[in-house]
Amino acid sequence: VHRVVSFYRDSLQRISSLPSVISASAVSHIPATGGWSTEKFAIEGRPERTPGEMQVTNFLVAAPDYLRTMHISLVKGRDFDVHDTEGAAKVAIVSSEFVRRYFPGAEPVGQRIKIGGAAAESATIIGVVGDVKRFMFDRGQRPTVYVPHAQRPVLSMGFVLRTSGDPQKITSSVRAQLLAVDKEQPVFAVKTMETIITEQVSGVRVGAAAMLFFGLLALLLSAIGVYGVVANSVEQRTHEIGIRMAVGARADDILMMVLRQTARLAAFGLVLGLIGAFAMSQAMVKTMFGMITLNLSTFVFFTALLAAVAVVASYIPARRAASVNPMITLRHE
Repeated sequence: VHRVVSFYRDSLQRISSLPSVISASAVSHIPATGGWSTEKFAIEGRPERTPGEMQVTNFLVAAPDYLRTMHISLVKGRDFDVHDTEGAAKVAIVSSEFVRRYFPGAEPVGQRIKIGGAAAESATIIGVVGDVKRFMFDRGQRPTVYVPHAQRPVLSMGFVLRTSGDPQKITSSVRAQLLAVDKEQPVFAVKTMETIITEQVSGVRVGAAAMLFFGLLALLLSAIGVYGVVANSVEQRTHEIGIRMAVGARADDILMMVLRQTARLAAFGLVLGLIGAFAMSQAMVKTMFGMITLNLSTFVFFTALLAAVAVVASYIPARRAASVNPMITLRHE
């Protein structure tokens, strides 16, 4: 146990001494990676829960400076420091969601909680921090408890660094510092938080790209379909158009007549399409919570785009109808 604590303490001291490192820490599970631990807990002074009512919280072991390194806001109280050692009084930090659920209207700092089994030693809450999602697609916040690594050491921890420059440029220096503490320790999965998040949403991006491609394909097919329908309609009404022009209708009148009829059909289709698109969007928002939201401007833009495509697709056959020679048409009939 002492060797584990010493390894992380000495490693962090060495890493923090690097010129471009602003702060460094370590944590049992890095946010957004999907990994997490849970622990049973009890609040001192409250009635014991039955086994079926056992309270469970997300549980993280962290080194000093973790909150500062990850820019997790400290709502009240203090962070862990070098004095929170094995022989010192046991302490813990809880998340805002933990307070909302278990200390509504009460002061959490100074309260004591027991984390783990019945034999676990109680810890005093010394701080409250902002909520952090453990996974990108979590629908809501979950209560979380942090304890200092020196008081509850774990073998596997991830180092987190905040640097003043490109973090990738100091990878070799960080690796050298870790190997200087223990040359047998492997250093792997060195990534920026941006990379971690990108990897998590890569599937969503691929799906979005596929949807964009098929959406553009559908738009093209719609334009071809509108063109074909209007052209066929104009072809069938050539005689009617010829008569209209023979009795005084102008080319602009014929053009506007065809465009108005097309616009009415397009408007009807757009209304039905918007209803379906809104229903589908609602389902996608619920399925991909936190990744997409309903945006009125998006609906307005694509509705206008589809309307414009319908008008443009119908303009060519409408223009052709307006150029019909009534004498030739009537003579043919």
